[in-house]
Amino acid sequence: MSGDCVTYLLADEVGLGNTIEAGLILRELTIRGRVRRVLFVAPTGLVIQWVSEMRTHFQEDFRLLLPGDFLCGARWPPSTRART
Repeated sequence: MSGDCVTYLLADEVGLGNTIEAGLILRELTIRGRVRRVLFVAPTGLVIQWVSEMRTHFQEDFRLLLPGDFLCGARWPPSTRART
């Protein structure tokens, strides 16, 4: 996690601690002042669990984005943290 621009992709099987791992990475990058935008993508059946665990364990609140929110040419505000 060094360098000027951090792009991180965690792609793993369901049930391997991805929520906690992603939360720990987010926390570390936030502490280092390296977070501008965050996008978590999860299967529909896990979205509520992810939102709950991120709030409970990491005090992070995310805006839920649905497929219709991604219109062609639409911009995502830089300060928005999103959870899909």
